[in-house]
This record gives sequence, C-alpha cells and structure tokens, in this order.
Amino acid sequence: MNGAQVAPDDLVSSSKAADSSNQHHICSRFLKKKPPDIYGQKHVIESSKSVTDSMRLLDKEIKKLPDDIRVGLDEALVYCPEIAASKEHRLLFLRCEQFNVDVSFS
Repeated sequence: MNGAQVAPDDLVSSSKAADSSNQHHICSRFLKKKPPDIYGQKHVIESSKSVTDSMRLLDKEIKKLPDDIRVGLDEALVYCPEIAASKEHRLLFLRCEQFNVDVSFS
C-alpha cells in the first residue's frame, strides 16, 4: 500500500469492531492519535501532512468504487460541486470517520 497503513484493531471504532473482530482500515501513514479518553476514544491529531495524505487516499478509494455505488457522489458533483468537491466537505467526512478513508466504501 503506497503511502497508507492498515490501522490495527484497537483503532477501529466500537461500532465497526462489532461488525468484525478482524477488521482493518486504510489510513494515512502520517496519522497520529491521542491516548484514549475516559470513554476509550482515540482522537486524531491533525497535521497538514496527515490531512493532505488522507485526502489523497480518499480520492484513490473513491476512484476504486464501482459505478453503481459511486452514482450518488457523481450526481452530487453535478448538482452541487461547490459542496461535494470542496476540501471542507471531504475533511468533514474524514473527521467523522476518524480519518479511515475506506470505512463507508466496504
């Protein structure tokens, strides 16, 4: 995996861990997380390197999607490109998914 790493099981969110105990996610090799908080959550430490690399990996994962799955994103890019193609919108997605670029695509 060029420029990516597979996140170990302990970095997988609890809702995803319930799906499969052997699940791994694709994330930037520059991604660092804080120690667990009182709820066991490890929050991302954002850096310009990790954000840039995560955006690149996200684009790469989107390009891998079959057309029938990507149809909604393609439609959003036609009807509201100022939102769907914006860095801010994609960054919101990455933050929501703890910078795991593949979670909603598998």
